[in-house]
Amino acid sequence: MQHSESGSSPFSKLDFDLLGRILSVNLNAQAKKALTPYNDSEWDINVVQTVHTGSQPGFEQLRHASQVCSSWRSFILDSPLLWARPLELQQLLLKPVQWRDEVLRRTQTSPLHVKASLDGFLRYERDMKALIVELWDRIESLDFRFASQEQQRRASLEEWNALVLRPSTCLRHLKLFCPPSLPRFLDQISSSPLPFIETLELMDVRDALPAGGNIGASIHLPLLKHLRIDSVTPYNAPRALKLLKRLENISTSDRCTSNLSLHILQSDFSHQVELASAISQTFAKYLRSAEDVLATAFQEQATACLTFTQNNVYFSVRPWMGSILKSSEETIFAFNIYSAWTDEFIAAFASCLESRLSRFDKLANLWFIMDEPDKFEEETITAMMGIIPRLSSITSILKIPMEMRRGAALPSFRDLCILDSTPTRDQALEAFLKSRSKDARSDPIKTVFVPATLN
Repeated sequence: MQHSESGSSPFSKLDFDLLGRILSVNLNAQAKKALTPYNDSEWDINVVQTVHTGSQPGFEQLRHASQVCSSWRSFILDSPLLWARPLELQQLLLKPVQWRDEVLRRTQTSPLHVKASLDGFLRYERDMKALIVELWDRIESLDFRFASQEQQRRASLEEWNALVLRPSTCLRHLKLFCPPSLPRFLDQISSSPLPFIETLELMDVRDALPAGGNIGASIHLPLLKHLRIDSVTPYNAPRALKLLKRLENISTSDRCTSNLSLHILQSDFSHQVELASAISQTFAKYLRSAEDVLATAFQEQATACLTFTQNNVYFSVRPWMGSILKSSEETIFAFNIYSAWTDEFIAAFASCLESRLSRFDKLANLWFIMDEPDKFEEETITAMMGIIPRLSSITSILKIPMEMRRGAALPSFRDLCILDSTPTRDQALEAFLKSRSKDARSDPIKTVFVPATLN
C-alpha cells in the first residue's frame, strides 16, 4: 500500500489507491450529468465551463488536484486511466492547443471514454470531427449528442451518422442522443462491424434522414448486453413494420436486456393484425434474450409492470424493495409501444405476453394497470385479465384492477397493494375478497396495503 509523502497535512497521508478511487468516483459522477443544449448563436465561451455542464471538466479537476502536493502530482500525472475518462471534447476544444495536446498525451495509450455534443457547438464542428477521427481507434465509450435538426444541415447529419458508426474493435459502449434516423442507423450498423459492442443506446431518435432499403440484413452484435432505443418520431404502419423487421434481425448475446420505446401512427386500422403479429414477434425475441437475466431478477423480488391503455401497451421489469417500486432509471427490461390501438390488437398482444411470461416461475410481484377499462370490449378485458392466471407464482399484485374478479383465482396470491383507491374500485375489491375467501382451492388473502396518502 503506497502513501503520499510525509507531512502535517492529512492529504499527505492519503493512500494512493484510495486517492485514485476518490478521483475516479468524482469524475464518473460528473460524467453522468446531461449535456445541456444551447442555441449556437447564444453560445458564450467565457461561461461554458460553469453553465454548459454545471462544473469544471474532468481534466481541469485533475489539473487542480495535481497541484495539491508533489506526491499527488506525480501520482496523477502517472495515471492515464484518470485522464482518459471522461474526455469531454467540447470542453477540450475551447482550450489552447498546447493544453489540449498535453491532456491527450497524459492519456498515453489508455482506452478513451469520450463525451461530446454538437448541440450549440456547431462552430467547432470541423475540429470535433477531426479529433474524433484521430482518436477513433482508442475510443472505448462514446456518449455523443447530435445538434438539433434545425441547426444541422442534412449533409452534416449524413457525415456524422457515418462517422460514429465507423468499424471499431475498441468501441464497447455507444450512446447517441438525437440520432437523425433509426432505420438508417440500423442499415449502417449491419455493414459496419462493431464486434465488441456491449451497450447500445439511441435516445430521442428523430427521422431526419431517409431510410435505406436493406430491411432483411442481419445485424450481428454477439456481445451486446443492453440495447436501448427511444424513438420520438411516430412511424406510419408500413414504416413501422419495416422497422420492427430490422429490430427482429438484430442478433445479440444470450443475456441481453433491452429498453424499447416506439411510436406508431394509426390513422386507419387496416394494418392492426399485421402490426400485432410483428410487435409480438419483436417483443418475444427480446424477452427471450433477457430470460436468464430476468429469471435472476425475479428471484431477487423484481417486479413486472404491465399497463394496457388505448394509447399504449407497456411491459417492464424493475427492482423492488419492500413496498417501494424503484425508479424507471433502474429498469431492467422495458417494451413500450405508443399508438391508438384497437381491442383486436391488445387482445393479440396480451396472448403473446401470456405465453412468454408463463415461463417465469419465480415472478412473485406484478404491477398491473388497466386504464379506463370501460372503454374496452368484454373480449379484450378477458384477454388482458387472462394473463394473470398463467402467472401461478404471483404472491403480490400492486394497483389491483377492479376487473380482477374476471380472472381465475391465483392459488399463491396473498398480498394486495392498492395504489389508486376509489369508491368504485373499493367495492370491486370488497367483492373480490369475499369471493376469494370462499375459494377452497386458494390461499386466503393475508395483506391489503393502502398507502397513507390514500387514507
